[in-house]
Amino acid sequence: MAVLSDYTSGTITLANGSTAVTGTGTLFEVTRFREGDTLQIQNLTAVIASVNSDTSLTLTAPWTGTTLTNAIYRARYLPDGARVTAQATTLIELLGSGNLQSIASLTGAADKGLMFTGVGTAGTFDLTAYVRTLLSSTNGSTFYFRLGEVPNGQLPSRLQAINTVDVTNLNDFTGNGWGRYGANTPGAPTPFSGVVFNIVYNGTRIRQYAGSAVNSADFYERTCADGTWSAWVRVLNEANTPITAKGRAIVAKASNDAVLAELLAAPRPSTSGRGLYASFQTSPGVAAVLPAGGTYAYWLVAYDAATGTLRSPIVASIRAGGSTIGAATSGNIWSGVYWNLT
Repeated sequence: MAVLSDYTSGTITLANGSTAVTGTGTLFEVTRFREGDTLQIQNLTAVIASVNSDTSLTLTAPWTGTTLTNAIYRARYLPDGARVTAQATTLIELLGSGNLQSIASLTGAADKGLMFTGVGTAGTFDLTAYVRTLLSSTNGSTFYFRLGEVPNGQLPSRLQAINTVDVTNLNDFTGNGWGRYGANTPGAPTPFSGVVFNIVYNGTRIRQYAGSAVNSADFYERTCADGTWSAWVRVLNEANTPITAKGRAIVAKASNDAVLAELLAAPRPSTSGRGLYASFQTSPGVAAVLPAGGTYAYWLVAYDAATGTLRSPIVASIRAGGSTIGAATSGNIWSGVYWNLT
């Protein structure tokens, strides 16, 4: 391509020591000036670092001449041959690093990846279809999904399916994770063999669950605080404490009012004595008292007599007949249900 004539349209302003050139009536961008082209001013040559707009250039070095204001100039294009020569020189320097030469010496094969093993040296490694699938994942969730299940043996011991060595004393089992124990193991909730699971909050706070490996009714929990274990508490479930349909309906309620309504809607037996249950509601400011004689289970709540809003959560317990189960409080109405257990 022929070298274009010098461009001289308009004027430029350029301060001594500055790299910013401001044109007036110029079209630097339209006329396709580029990095490497030059300005000829006052018998000095300035190299263009970038063309910012039709009226703005940035030089590669501060201007050493006198300050110019609306001065004439000559902008000269760098010949294409010079640009190609510069690019070729850069490429030769890159080739001289040995990187491409080291790659060229390798023998390609299926399922192989390329890697640099040092400065100017390269090699190959196995790159299976499975690994390529992992590398093609576009996000972390896809990567973990494709990774699949981690083999049990590669997990930390506290997360493995179950320890293969029996725990010899549950009081000394203080790490996170699963374990198993044999019959008559110290610290176990029952004399039978079973499994144990620990959740460690910190070095001195532990929650421990244990139970039979075959009987779902035998399941217990306890806590450890500062090295002291609490007593085992049996965890209630349908295997050891069957829950009736009515019980499930009550548990599913979302509020005290809904629980009370469920209880009050239950049919009552017509006989007295054991099994009898009845709803009750006191007058404002009157205590709630169980009928005399026997033993009763009960639920009750307190309402504000004026507004009908709750004044207490549901209270439930077992007390002897004749006991006061709700204190006389001004403005309170006690409402609930009691069952005769004897």
